[in-house]
Amino acid sequence: MNPKELNRVLSQLYESASFPQQWTNALSELSRLLNYESIAVVPMAIVNNQDQILSSVKNKISDKEYVEYYQYVYPKNRLNSPQNRRNIIIRDTDILSDYEIKNSEYYVDFLNRYGCSSTERCYISLDGNEYAIAGQIGLHYKRKNDDGIDISFISNHVKNCLTLSDKFRSLTSINSTMEMVYNKINIGICILDSKNRVIFINKFLENLKDSFFFIREGSIHFNIKSNHREWEKIITLSSDTGVAFFSSPNEGKMLARLITLPDVMVDSLGMNDKCKTVFFYGFNGSHGHVRDILRAMGLSPAEASLAQILGQTTSLKDSANILNISYESARTSIKTIFSKLNINSQNELMSIITKISITN
Repeated sequence: MNPKELNRVLSQLYESASFPQQWTNALSELSRLLNYESIAVVPMAIVNNQDQILSSVKNKISDKEYVEYYQYVYPKNRLNSPQNRRNIIIRDTDILSDYEIKNSEYYVDFLNRYGCSSTERCYISLDGNEYAIAGQIGLHYKRKNDDGIDISFISNHVKNCLTLSDKFRSLTSINSTMEMVYNKINIGICILDSKNRVIFINKFLENLKDSFFFIREGSIHFNIKSNHREWEKIITLSSDTGVAFFSSPNEGKMLARLITLPDVMVDSLGMNDKCKTVFFYGFNGSHGHVRDILRAMGLSPAEASLAQILGQTTSLKDSANILNISYESARTSIKTIFSKLNINSQNELMSIITKISITN
């Protein structure tokens, strides 16, 4: 077998993990390479979702029939334990008599009807689920050569592709959840993995792509050098209290802040706790008044005034007196401010106000 051709087909197989519609063509190329009539990857548990059935044939009606026969009618192999049958090829002709084959619905009513004589298969296990990789042997099958390249050889590649495909579907589901929540928000939201590669950007930032920044090899790069320097600073911060200012395309300014995702969101989205979230807030003016920036970060006018005063080392009681509001009202407001800014203490608030004031 030509190594280049094998590598090409295996590359096509791995691409199928990200693009499920390519499974049919990839398995078709694989069956041609291994001289099978067709190849199918069959989950041994009963499935209702046709997307879980993978095969090299374009006639997907036969897939449904195939799985029904495979799960209910086909001659059971004579090995006691699934562990004993992994990574070895099981040929029906080696474990069944001629009489059993000639009188089996699986062969007479199904395989022969589709131009096949018998099946050889190999089993893999993925997250506790067992799959059979089955090669359908044609009526006039002849193995081209015995170079060791068979379904046993490619079984681990198929397993890897199924694993990648599961992760891709999971990521797609995560993105759908985040789009539903974050695309309605009028601020920019960017989620990065532990290597600072983009997992998700919402619609607000998507609309600024190309004019404000671009993504290369999964990482964000800004068109203006000063913006990119600010970006490099903020994504290397270890706390949530740092902020950075960016020049935006509309001659305004944007403030960015690194925020750790709450545990409940990390769990619900199925992401690891090393993910980073950067919020972008837009506002007008050269930099804007501190209160204007705090309002851009989601605070009401009254909350922004209280946050600014409290963030300048004033006690909550003194802040309430300055603003001529009751202490109880100030206590209630500060809880809302902490929640909106995703902070837990006055020290964190002071750090944010100090950074805004210095930059301003």
